[in-house]
This record gives sequence, structure tokens and C-alpha cells, in this order.
Amino acid sequence: MRHIIALALAGTLTSATTGGVSVAELGDQKVPVLGSTTLAQDMESEGVKATVLVNGVRRIDGATIVYYSAGLPKGAPAQSWSAFNAFASDRVSAASGGVGNVRLIDFPHQKIYLPLVKMSQYGTEQAMVSPSAAWPSDESGGTFYTFYAVMPELPDDVGTVDVMVGHGDIVHDVKVDEGVMEPASLQEKPIRMGQVWPLIDQVAAAGSVAPEDSVRPLIGRSTEEGQ
Repeated sequence: MRHIIALALAGTLTSATTGGVSVAELGDQKVPVLGSTTLAQDMESEGVKATVLVNGVRRIDGATIVYYSAGLPKGAPAQSWSAFNAFASDRVSAASGGVGNVRLIDFPHQKIYLPLVKMSQYGTEQAMVSPSAAWPSDESGGTFYTFYAVMPELPDDVGTVDVMVGHGDIVHDVKVDEGVMEPASLQEKPIRMGQVWPLIDQVAAAGSVAPEDSVRPLIGRSTEEGQ
């Protein structure tokens, strides 16, 4: 983990391990890091790489919250997050250009979990994820920013899940904990990692629209014609 963080921010962070959990240290602030992955710009190996740190997977009433942070290498030119988030959002198209393309993979139950949705003020479905404004598309690299995604409620016997953000590699065996992360503030603009956590609308999370539509089978099955 140390070399990943140093690569992303050219030494502005250090890391340590506390109780088996890696911790990113920003001066006197400590942020849990449960795993990491990298995203290639437009899925091209020679493009700019974004580093993603999974900070928490937390159970709340009726939902699960994924907290994660992402940053570009120090000095990298400003980028749109959509360049790192290219796989299709197959429930709410509004999430496809923002920072909401998160998946949880539950191998024991053979399920994939997508972000939940709520009804917007305009009567349309809206993904319960960080707004597009949470990523500073006009700022060069060197800083991590924090995001969230509200996912379906996990079965009681699930203690770990695999996490996928954008088109990055899967972060395996992420521990599931309880409760929202604090202190928290409403996310309407970029939040630098280590400042506060995004505030979660727990009422909306518990009352999401058709949560069953955000749970998909991990393995698709097909039969040959005529069988």
C-alpha cells in the first residue's frame, strides 16, 4: 500500500497498519484503507492512471454504503472522471458519466449489487451516489477526493465482499462494518480525503425505489435452442 499511495501523490501521504487495516496518514489525520486498485484512462495502458482506495463498506438500515477515494498522480493534467468510469450503468444512465459506477460482488450468494436509486424532484430515478461535481475535473493531480455509493442491503451472513469501481480490478475480501462514517458533511463539491465523509441520506437509503432491481445474478445461464 505504501508504494501505491506514494505513486499517486508523490509522497504527500504515508501509510501504516493498525489492527490489520492499512491507514493513510495525512499529517495528523488517519484514513482507513481496506484495499486499492488503479483505473487506466479510457482503458488504455499508456494513459494516465487513477488510484482508488476503498475506505469502508458499512451496513445501515436497508442499505450498504461504500466509501472510497480516488486521485491522479501529482502533476497529472486534469481529467474527466468518465475516462476512468467507462463500463455501462445498466439501471440509471445518469450515473454513467459521474462517479457512481460501483459494484459489490457477493460470491457465496452469487450476486452482484448495483447502486440503489431514489426519485428525483423531477420524478425520475436518480442513482444514490456522489454527484458529478464531487470530482474536480478542472484540477491537476496530487490529491485524493472521497466519494460514496449507496448499495443494496447485504445478507446478514456476509462478512466480506469484493468491490469494483469503474473498470478497475476487483478489490477482494473487503470487510463489512456497521454504521456510517463520521464526521460527515453534505457532498455538493469535491471533498478532500481526510476532511470529512460524505453525508448519507439514511431515510432515502432505507426507502429506495425497487431495491430488488439493483441485485443481479453473478452467473448468467442460457440454454441452447430447442432444449
